[in-house]
Amino acid sequence: QASEWVRLSDGKAFPLHERVFSKVHGIAGIGHPDRFFSTLTHLGLQVIEHSFPDHYAYTPADIAFDDSLPVIMTEKDAVKCRTFACDERYYYLKVEALLAHELTEQLDSLLKRIDK
Repeated sequence: QASEWVRLSDGKAFPLHERVFSKVHGIAGIGHPDRFFSTLTHLGLQVIEHSFPDHYAYTPADIAFDDSLPVIMTEKDAVKCRTFACDERYYYLKVEALLAHELTEQLDSLLKRIDK
């Protein structure tokens, strides 16, 4: 589940509802980039999509566009770009895993058995 925007230049986090951008470049070097782009679209953004192969080794030229639009990337891609994505237009979308209640109960039960 998407939780917040994080600016790469200073690590400052912003709640999802505090976005000051509507049109963005979305970059994703993951196995299923369409899922990431769909998430951005569902958050109300107009996305210019830029897909890269999974595990792609980014260069500064890959994420430099001829406009001033924000660039939103996955957290995985942000790790690879943080040394050169230094100005205030680069962000990543932080996501958190949410486990189904049933799975949480099953894990809790298994851990209690191990603890005995």
